Amino acid sequence: MARILVVDDDAAVRELMAAVVMRVGHSVDVAANGHDALAFLERAACDLIVCDLKMPVLDGAGLYEQIRNRWPGPLGRLLFVSGSAAMSEYADFLRTAQPYILPRPFAIAHLGEAVQRMLAVQSGAQA
Repeated sequence: MARILVVDDDAAVRELMAAVVMRVGHSVDVAANGHDALAFLERAACDLIVCDLKMPVLDGAGLYEQIRNRWPGPLGRLLFVSGSAAMSEYADFLRTAQPYILPRPFAIAHLGEAVQRMLAVQSGAQA
């Protein structure tokens, strides 16, 4: 069982994504924005971060930069879920960081599959 951090400013979306991740057999922690996610990461490790791109306080791109500067290891364990991926304000970030993105809207099953796929890739990389 992996430990997944779900980060989204919309409580309903956050709880839905957490439920999907739990349904595929993983433990879940949640954060309402990038700042809260950083506070979580200061005290605990996780196997994967599922994160919205556009959020107040600290958005997904800002969270990515903070993780890159503090703990570069988890960068390959970030899965962004966002309808904002096509927004011009994120064009530079997406071009330079080339993060994994599951575009919204997506079928619930696609989130579970993406989580499992990313964890399998990480597992293979560690083997």
